[in-house]
Amino acid sequence: MTGAIPRRKVFGVGFMKTGTTTLETALEQLGYRVCKGHWNNNHTNYLIAQALSGHADECIRFARNYDAFFDAPWGGTDLYRSLHAAFPDAKFILNTRDPAAWVKSVLAMDLAFDPDPETCLDTVYDRGSYGHVFYLNTFFGIHSLAEARSKLYETYVAHTARLRQFLRDVGADVLEIDVTAGQGWEVLCPFLDRPIPDRPFPRRNVGAVVNPINRARGSASQPPPAPATTAATPVAPKTMADVKVVVYMGLYRHEPFVREALDSVFAMDYPHPDNVRVVIYDDASPDNSCDVAKNYLNETARPFPWQLHRSDENLCAGQTNLMLRSYPADYYVICCDDDVQTPDRLLTAVETHLRTGALVVSANANLIDERGAFQGLRQAPDAAVAAPTLAEFLKAGSIATCFGAGQSYARRIIDVFGPFPETIRNLDVIAPFRAALLDPEGGNAYIRRPLVFWRQHAAMMTLKAAARTGDDPLQKAIAEERWHANMVGNVLAMLDDTARLKQVQPQRDVGPIVNALVNRQVALTRRWTRLRHDMARQGIGLF
Repeated sequence: MTGAIPRRKVFGVGFMKTGTTTLETALEQLGYRVCKGHWNNNHTNYLIAQALSGHADECIRFARNYDAFFDAPWGGTDLYRSLHAAFPDAKFILNTRDPAAWVKSVLAMDLAFDPDPETCLDTVYDRGSYGHVFYLNTFFGIHSLAEARSKLYETYVAHTARLRQFLRDVGADVLEIDVTAGQGWEVLCPFLDRPIPDRPFPRRNVGAVVNPINRARGSASQPPPAPATTAATPVAPKTMADVKVVVYMGLYRHEPFVREALDSVFAMDYPHPDNVRVVIYDDASPDNSCDVAKNYLNETARPFPWQLHRSDENLCAGQTNLMLRSYPADYYVICCDDDVQTPDRLLTAVETHLRTGALVVSANANLIDERGAFQGLRQAPDAAVAAPTLAEFLKAGSIATCFGAGQSYARRIIDVFGPFPETIRNLDVIAPFRAALLDPEGGNAYIRRPLVFWRQHAAMMTLKAAARTGDDPLQKAIAEERWHANMVGNVLAMLDDTARLKQVQPQRDVGPIVNALVNRQVALTRRWTRLRHDMARQGIGLF
């Protein structure tokens, strides 16, 4: 970031779901102080009500405190007339997209919270998005999503045409941009008289219709949102206002992806930001991952408080245990330093935990390649996958929905069982197993909707990926042997946790659990032994 920020204000006057969050992030990266328009912000609800009730002066008063503005009421309303009158030298960004795709995106956003079109807006309102519902009621004349499609389309087209004509008539300084079609820095920066940053253009919150990471390669259809599944729904012990959350990111050797990963973490929405702390530990990375994170964090103010640490070579479990000791909280959301989080991941994970009582919540993921292009879904939306129960754990040992990059968990699994064993690396297996021990049917929840963009790349640390994609037979054999060693270690850790469960619940019959785990250990050890013999015959490893 170089040069002073121009004093001319920048107003994004396009509708919601036209890349508003992307543009907010982009201008923030360029050094602007951005007024973010999210439905859970109190100021957004307030300003929408003021603008749609004819009190533009209150919005003008508020605007004096920021440099750039996106989302309602700045865009998608008639406020643009008052904005131009109050700030005649302002720049205007008309963020647009294909109207049919826009309608689909708006409906998908709201129906994610309640799939019934007749009751959806009531549900959204009850969640605290008062301004959004008032906006649909007042500006579009929509009171039920069952009647919404044609009204959304017609209003979008007519309003955008009026807006274009007005800006043309008054000679405003205007940029029309469609970030959902791949436009980015090359269009935005010349308009703002800013140098193009040496970083990828951010893609944020384009929802279930357009892949927010697929740069200039067209859009990719995503599955419709589906509710989280869990085997039981006990009453949640707290409200969201009570829950203290740590968002944890471990850094190691992923320098090219750290900035984008952190961008997505700080772009996550949450109604109680003071209850959230972002904690980042670098595990003595041999590259510049820690410096990239430090520079990013110090560039500008962030919506959540944060801490960055560089520590010794602790490896995965040791690093996580250090974080857990240093930062007690009610709930932990795990984010990887090479992945991209969806803006609603934090809110959805905590909501699911509170609603279901699940101690561990895992989520589906979109797969992206090294450059961010969409590769498909990790789990098909119609696949027969659900939250793992204890019985399923004992039968299979590891469940597909136990997915570390999309996992979050309650502090209770640490308070009861203690730190994670530092001899293992599969914490994403041990955490949900602990949850299943404490609540055999309802300890785990699984969200079928992707909440993470999981990056597949050459430096990826996942053993299964290495074994599956490697071309070198030697490396594939070593990865397979290491995978079996990990599985054996997992079962030993599960046996230790079962013994601990017996201590805290003396009345619990853990005999069947122990028998199942021992049988699995015997089977794994036999396969591991055969694999090591095969490797020895090839002159690989120690006999």
